[in-house]
Amino acid sequence: YYNSNIKNLLQNYRTAFIRLAEYYTVREDNLRLLEVLKKMDEKVDPKVIPWTSGAMRSVRDAFHINADTSAIKEILESDRHPRDLQYLGEHLLRLRKVEPAIRVLENAYQKNPKDKRALGLLINSYQMAGQPERAIAPLESWLYFYPNDTEIQNYLNRLKRDTSRSN
Repeated sequence: YYNSNIKNLLQNYRTAFIRLAEYYTVREDNLRLLEVLKKMDEKVDPKVIPWTSGAMRSVRDAFHINADTSAIKEILESDRHPRDLQYLGEHLLRLRKVEPAIRVLENAYQKNPKDKRALGLLINSYQMAGQPERAIAPLESWLYFYPNDTEIQNYLNRLKRDTSRSN
């Protein structure tokens, strides 16, 4: 049993590891980055001390995917809350890992297709990938649920017009 003070202290310890991981991410030293993440999980085992912040866990996962893209498979197979997947997708976009971000954000949107934030992040990722036409289907799906959303309707109309010009 760990009391709340000890749990908070260990979460702060995780934060220090995350900051060190960020340092190695910026320097593109993936070997050291993976070492730091492994050591963090050894010192503060998530099975013993669960993450209290889904956002912080998502930062950790984004750094891991940045260094080793095969890590995404395990993350997508786990039962993550759609909001945590959105955080993860955002962090991957910040790291310019667009394709993994798309996979994560598609998963988040499929889990909750009525979440406008998930839709926006997904559309943004398609644009960053230079594939805005991929946004048409999710936008049409959104309009099925919310036919009076003029913002999305106008965006979809512009997107269809722009993609028909480029073909």
